Amino acid sequence: IKFMPFLEQEEYEELINLADYNFVRGEDSFVRALLTGKPFVWHIYLQDEMAHMDKIDGFIKRYDETLKSLELNKGLDIHTKLLRDYNLRDSNSLELGNEKFDDFFKEFENISKLSQSYSEYIELKCNLIDKLNEFILKY
Repeated sequence: IKFMPFLEQEEYEELINLADYNFVRGEDSFVRALLTGKPFVWHIYLQDEMAHMDKIDGFIKRYDETLKSLELNKGLDIHTKLLRDYNLRDSNSLELGNEKFDDFFKEFENISKLSQSYSEYIELKCNLIDKLNEFILKY
């Protein structure tokens, strides 16, 4: 683990593409981590009344549905459980919660495949320009 100072966006892009896996914090970093196709843990910014868990649960639902539709699920439960457990807290602290990093690393190869597949899915199916074009042509 290497702690680093804040980087310019271009430098950050290079860094997360070089890393074997990423811990990311904000939504922009989360999206960029998804696009790398590498395993990640999203440490979401905590919000009042645990509202941040709605974002985590929303992502987990989409991630789970998409990968299962592609018939990929080995390691999926471990990854989504870690994402949920790591963020299921109401204050920032260094105390461990229910998260199990050992399980993440035991399933690392499978989670890597899931991450790569999800990244490819996003690139192929979630193109905003294509979606806007389809909408305009339809209406």
